[in-house]
Amino acid sequence: MMADSTRPTLDEWLSATTEEIASVVAPRHLGLMLSNDGTRRHYLIHTGKSQIDDFEDYTLHSAASHVRVYECLFRLGVETILSAMLYPPNFVRSPRYLRQAVDSCSRLFLTGAFQGLYERCGVRARLYGDYDLAPLAAPVRTDLITLAERLREATPEGDHLLLYGFTAGSFVEEMIARTLALKTATKKAPNEESLKRACFPEGPEQLDILIDGGWMRVGSIVPPVLDRGKTDLYYLNHLSLDLSEETARRILYDHLFLRWAGPEDDAVYEEADLAALRAYYQSVKPRVSGLGELVGPGVWYFSQG
Repeated sequence: MMADSTRPTLDEWLSATTEEIASVVAPRHLGLMLSNDGTRRHYLIHTGKSQIDDFEDYTLHSAASHVRVYECLFRLGVETILSAMLYPPNFVRSPRYLRQAVDSCSRLFLTGAFQGLYERCGVRARLYGDYDLAPLAAPVRTDLITLAERLREATPEGDHLLLYGFTAGSFVEEMIARTLALKTATKKAPNEESLKRACFPEGPEQLDILIDGGWMRVGSIVPPVLDRGKTDLYYLNHLSLDLSEETARRILYDHLFLRWAGPEDDAVYEEADLAALRAYYQSVKPRVSGLGELVGPGVWYFSQG
């Protein structure tokens, strides 16, 4: 695909085999978060239905859609995938809704499609979040602890890690609670590493990439203990369950070869550098990343222009 000492062109990267891409990506031990917002919309749009009237069909469709995207990323060499399944706004809804949502997740993660993914890609499936201690998680705490145990039994080992997130409170609240628990257990204040291990016992070391869609807000889904100021954000103008391999390759290329290619400290600017920067700034001056539009029933997406 390329010489070891050179950066591949984007065309070379896109035309390389999956194995060649993985050989470059895997040594980086990447942690990637994929937003799962829009699972219901994905089902209705792809099936042409206006409502979910067959829950079994919905579960099977969702399982196949999730597995396709997860497997694509694992095959490309991503080591750890985090998926925020339920986050704070979900936990302030009724206990009945919560139980239905958790039951749906339990069915999903233990379906044949997911079991096949775990086996083919060597995946350890685990839960993360404050579901074991947050007051708002009380109605489903036992169910989630049981799910965590079943996943650990079903996937005891593997080189890849798939983390399903269930976060009822803020990450700050979780860190405070786990800090107090660690201090009580060890009789000393924990450092950053021990706090991270309390929240994520099996990794990852950090979150490198976030792939999201819709609102450009990350505070409720990105764990601070994994964000060292270098989490690269990528926003899709479509549902994440429709992520293609080409788009995934483009994101990996940007993260690996472009985002951190320049100097992080003060740079020495040659006249040619300043001319290139001046021309670029003039060409994009009217553009603002983050302006959006409402689609359909009022779903916000950022504008391409």
